[in-house]
Amino acid sequence: GGLCYIRNDLPGITFEGFVEISALEIASGKTRILTKLAVTEKVLPAGPGSTYYFTVNLTTVGRSTHILTALCYAPSGAPSGLAAVTAVGAAGVEGVYSFNEIPLAPPSGLVLPVAVVTASVATSANADGSVDVNVKTTHTALYVMLTTLANGRFSDNAFALTGSAVVKFIPFGKLNMITLIKSLRVEHLQQRL
Repeated sequence: GGLCYIRNDLPGITFEGFVEISALEIASGKTRILTKLAVTEKVLPAGPGSTYYFTVNLTTVGRSTHILTALCYAPSGAPSGLAAVTAVGAAGVEGVYSFNEIPLAPPSGLVLPVAVVTASVATSANADGSVDVNVKTTHTALYVMLTTLANGRFSDNAFALTGSAVVKFIPFGKLNMITLIKSLRVEHLQQRL
């Protein structure tokens, strides 16, 4: 099995929620939950430094054919605003504290399908000033990376993509839509191996 842990570094604050460890099969893009752990104050007391260890059965997970995902969420009381976690792999989940993609082999040891990934920019900005970037792939793509010459950042980057997703471009200062559209570039791991 695999040894995992959850850690609470919130000083004097307890965390109550869930931890899910899932396996993403790279070839099919299908995900299955391996472990779902309900976290209470008894399991993980107030931080900082509170840690709880648990194991995950990995006997049916191939090191070169799967990656793991670790999702930590609490439907109530999650971070909001700038502290909110907006990961592509956690889309649709409320109260996300963290989301991580964990390869079980080095990139050169992964069996990756040939994938064509495209990205397109929405025609106008959202009310909050961000701009939606639609990302699509023909097959599972790992470490999908968006770059642009426009000043700003993307709400998520270097993520696994199994179909389509919307990532937000958050400008630093005044949005330069023309630069964003003309210089947007998308790359992923399989292209580089």
